Amino acid sequence: MNQFLYNIYTTQIANGVNINFSGNDIYYRGDTSNQTIAFRASINAAITAQGFTLPLQQQVLRWGGIHRFNQYPLVNPAVNQLLQLNTINLQTANAISSYSKLFAFYSPTNYFILDARVAYVINKIIITNALNTHLPINFNINRSRNASLTNNYSVLMNAWNGQLINIENYYPLYCSLIKEIHSYFINQNPLIFRNNGFINDDPEIIEMLLFYLADYL
Repeated sequence: MNQFLYNIYTTQIANGVNINFSGNDIYYRGDTSNQTIAFRASINAAITAQGFTLPLQQQVLRWGGIHRFNQYPLVNPAVNQLLQLNTINLQTANAISSYSKLFAFYSPTNYFILDARVAYVINKIIITNALNTHLPINFNINRSRNASLTNNYSVLMNAWNGQLINIENYYPLYCSLIKEIHSYFINQNPLIFRNNGFINDDPEIIEMLLFYLADYL
């Protein structure tokens, strides 16, 4: 997976199509990648100063397009469990698109967003490249509002008859995977992200790359 993603990033070609994934290209809702990184950093700074308050949690989820979330009293306990035990429970796993956004803003260099787009890209890479060192994720795509993504995911997974890994077991491994891929990129070229206009060279860029590639794989 490391080499596969590295080749996409360095050639800026995914599935035969030219892509524009850099610090100053549009990434999400009209914002560039750098604006997205800076927003995450600003919320993280507010969390550090104020604690992970309800208004900050709500701001994160509004940014992420999550409009219905009724588990706010469980957020800080879920954060503490992840921090102390490096685990999440089933309830957290069942709402991972929401919780992982909260985790990622709480600690942007340690925890990363795992939503339908990211799950699709990871599973697509694993299945189409026959990566037997990884198991595809058992992700509930039916909660996605993106009809095209839902269809692509369903076609992909309907052709798979092997094992899957559940979200509650996978999320800590996913965070480690993001860091592993990031380390691979940096080891190949320490300036690989700075040379492409990014304002930092942190692991969150790998998560953002996976999210971005959902439109191309």
